[in-house]
Amino acid sequence: MIDNDSYWLKHLKRNNSSDIRSLSEIIEIDMSKVLDNETYIHTMDTPESAINDIIDAARELVVKDTEHPKYKPLIRFINIGKKILIKDLRPDKDENHLRSFSCLVKRVSPLQSKVLKACFRCPAGHYTFVKTKHDQIIQPKSCKTEGCNFRDLEYVDERDDKIVRQFIYVQELLDNIGADHQPKSIRCEVFRDLCNATMAGDLVVLNGYYRTSPKRKDGVLQAGKDSYFEVNSMERNENEFGNIKWTEAEEQQMQDLFKQPDIYDLLVDSIAPSIMGMRLCKQAIVMMLFGGVTKTMSDGTRRRGHLNLLIEIGRAHV
Repeated sequence: MIDNDSYWLKHLKRNNSSDIRSLSEIIEIDMSKVLDNETYIHTMDTPESAINDIIDAARELVVKDTEHPKYKPLIRFINIGKKILIKDLRPDKDENHLRSFSCLVKRVSPLQSKVLKACFRCPAGHYTFVKTKHDQIIQPKSCKTEGCNFRDLEYVDERDDKIVRQFIYVQELLDNIGADHQPKSIRCEVFRDLCNATMAGDLVVLNGYYRTSPKRKDGVLQAGKDSYFEVNSMERNENEFGNIKWTEAEEQQMQDLFKQPDIYDLLVDSIAPSIMGMRLCKQAIVMMLFGGVTKTMSDGTRRRGHLNLLIEIGRAHV
């Protein structure tokens, strides 16, 4: 058990008391409120060690009885002020450290399971659990139960300890790079409640850890390593359209615009006005930008409001 005067005890009492009282499964640590510089640096450099300290502090604050002996909340770090560019991530200085960057989501994979501990059973009925490493399961050579010498172990997948995960593929924001550079991309891994929390086209801030994993080819370990980003928390980018605040004058201007009978033509003409022609493509872009209205029918079925459009632009021949 940790000392009662530790920083995290004070931090949780001051900022997360309601989470502790309700035994919340998720505790968000606002890094902008971590006032001790040494603790802040320790958290950024060794976040997994800090997470263990925070969980110990949370357990210390929980009522000391046998009702909640295994309280282990998920720790999410948010509001990390210093952002890094994806292109600047380096294995020698960033691996396993807490990092944060703004990005555009390009693609999201289907949900899948990740095995944390694989289960094997010997003929005597003893179970042996093996932790996975770099998505690989190494079958134990013998039963780990004391006094049992069986070596022929059967994999029992229904007893695996596993969680749901998803991969999202993101790229640098165009605003953060020069006009003569291509945006860098990175594969990100999300777990549990962060799955299905975003979709392609979203602007998000990802907080987490830069990881590397060994590569194998034909069973031979390669010198190079694959890199990816393990997401600890996800925040909506501050530039999302939902955060735009309209002034009264702008709202009145929009209302006046809505009342014009030729509003559709005005919108179409506003798309790339310097490019002549291609009106059909511009009309399709307007439809994609504004979409439609989702309707719920009398029998309970829903009709989606967004349109599926395919734009095919022919190649010009000179």
